[in-house]
Amino acid sequence: MNNVSTKSAVFKLSESIFSAWNNKEYVTGLFCDLTKAFESVSHEIFILKLEFYGVQGSILNWIKSYLHTRKQKSYTAICQFT
Repeated sequence: MNNVSTKSAVFKLSESIFSAWNNKEYVTGLFCDLTKAFESVSHEIFILKLEFYGVQGSILNWIKSYLHTRKQKSYTAICQFT
């Protein structure tokens, strides 16, 4: 899925989990926060090492996309209390 918002991805994940539960299937999740993991590593060297160890195809492209097109957004809301 290209250009899918975080909200859409979370909705799709939730939908899949509830569907599995309704079908009495097992549900397992693994969530990794990689935000800080690549700040001190040369991305070019990391990609070369992944290629050396046999990582290729869509997985390698996903990692390259993650490293090279990362964007971070913050939203703030101001609330007034009376």
